[in-house]
Amino acid sequence: MTISQKTAIHSPTQVSRDIRRGRDQVSVNLHSFQLSPAELDQHMIATIREAAFGAVRRLWRKRQNEGWTQGRLATEMGKKNTSQVSRWLKGPGNWEFKTFAQFVRALDGEAEVQVFGLEEPLGPVINWGIPARGDA
Repeated sequence: MTISQKTAIHSPTQVSRDIRRGRDQVSVNLHSFQLSPAELDQHMIATIREAAFGAVRRLWRKRQNEGWTQGRLATEMGKKNTSQVSRWLKGPGNWEFKTFAQFVRALDGEAEVQVFGLEEPLGPVINWGIPARGDA
């Protein structure tokens, strides 16, 4: 689902909140917030983690519709029980690239990463299938 709703951003953390609330397209220049390099790095890490989580959740929902269970996913990931997989599917927490790679491989998926210059317009940020207000 793609929503072409633009949202005013007041802080870098608002970006993640807006994505979680179902607002799909967010325009922001993080350098205009006068953040330190370390703060910008932390924001980028969070942004990447959120994008990875959203992508995994979309593919997981597709696999669930095909009849997959968390037990099968855990087995495909090489985990003995589903509890850790269940926690990971609730939120990205401290996902590492290894965790993301395990999910993509186990779900028979493929990953693609795109990096844009700040001068380029942002494309749509796909939400986790959560409808925006009024789209229900």
